[in-house]
Amino acid sequence: MQLPEEAIEEFKRVYYEEYDKRLSDQETLIIIKNLIEIFKIVYKPVLNNQLREDKKYG
Repeated sequence: MQLPEEAIEEFKRVYYEEYDKRLSDQETLIIIKNLIEIFKIVYKPVLNNQLREDKKYG
């Protein structure tokens, strides 16, 4: 997965504003990757449940 440089810099800026800690590019990419993985895990069951509900009532 390749993120635009602007997205990485924006994440670093927001992280600094929230936690008062500057991240290296490597730290930033690790955190972003972990957040995406968490999102996939959380979102997938929601999506599957919604698809089941749609089929049930559709």
